[in-house]
Amino acid sequence: MANLTNRLKRQFDAGDLTAIVTWALIFGIVTYLLRNSTTAPPFWSYAIGFLGYITAYLVAVHDWHLSPLSKRWRIVALIVMLAMAFYLHWILRVDFLSILTIIWVAVMCHFVTLPVAVVVSILVIASWFSITYFVHDRNTWIQALLYGTFHMFALVLSVSNQRERSTAQQLQAKNDQLIATQDLLAQVSRQTERTRIARDLHDLVGHHLTALTIKLQVASRVCDGEAKRQVDECHGIAKLLLNDVRDAVDTLRHNESIDIAQSLHLLTKNIPTINFESQLPNHLSIEDISIAETLMRCLQEAITNTLKHSGASKAWIQVQQLEKELVATYYDNGKVAADWKEGNGLSGMLERVSLVNGTLDVHENHGALRYQITLPMD
Repeated sequence: MANLTNRLKRQFDAGDLTAIVTWALIFGIVTYLLRNSTTAPPFWSYAIGFLGYITAYLVAVHDWHLSPLSKRWRIVALIVMLAMAFYLHWILRVDFLSILTIIWVAVMCHFVTLPVAVVVSILVIASWFSITYFVHDRNTWIQALLYGTFHMFALVLSVSNQRERSTAQQLQAKNDQLIATQDLLAQVSRQTERTRIARDLHDLVGHHLTALTIKLQVASRVCDGEAKRQVDECHGIAKLLLNDVRDAVDTLRHNESIDIAQSLHLLTKNIPTINFESQLPNHLSIEDISIAETLMRCLQEAITNTLKHSGASKAWIQVQQLEKELVATYYDNGKVAADWKEGNGLSGMLERVSLVNGTLDVHENHGALRYQITLPMD
């Protein structure tokens, strides 16, 4: 239940709340003004229009993580939203209904480029006030100019907010990448230190203890009596100490693996627009530093491509740790341009993978890119 509440909070922002309150006020004021009118249409006729408008709005502006909708259905909802606004304007003689198209313009700019949005907005304004002139027989050119400027203001403000949100998301993604990289470097640093300590124990202490054991064994053969007993005890202690050093070296070397799952969690946990689903082995650990770094860098680039180009709401990360290789798969539910080409990001991924004798396969899967990274484990 808490997870559901958090997701719903993430879907609604201050702009959504303002639009819903504005819609409710317009609906309420229209109902109040027409309550005693003998020439007004029946309540159900315009109530259907208002309910259809807000329903289409909720579908158009939200790509629910609970039940993801394709962009096609959201565009259909956007069209229905505009149709309901024009339907209400056709049957009602209320001047302030054009506020509904101002809300529509603010939503429409999320689906098209700014020049297209400006042209469409002008056509909507012209069509709206043409109905006012020819159907309602009123000449409101001053009102048309004023509402036209309101439409342009809403359009520019919405585009600006959209760009700021996109920039904030990219900055958040970069920050998460830095945190994940910092965690990976910290693990690498700890591994390097453990390796150095293990090497020093083996090469210095281990060799000296081995030499001491041999010397004590030789001394035991050339002495007798109480001296021989003391030398034999020292010889036994030296052998135990040598075994302890070997066990310590083995323990340090066996703990040299890098916890890649922790770094992946840090990489994906703070991206609000994408719901990540990870399928990782229970004990995913990589001993080779270059393999771990290559995997992290490739997944970072794949996530960056999702944020920049695909517009996905959900992504999947799957990692299989086989006997001699590590296979990582990444894909999302977004869409890429039909004429997409390999850019610097993909080229960098191929270079990184080739440096560790791995392979990278990138192809389209249901309109989105699917990455399969294969890295050697031995």
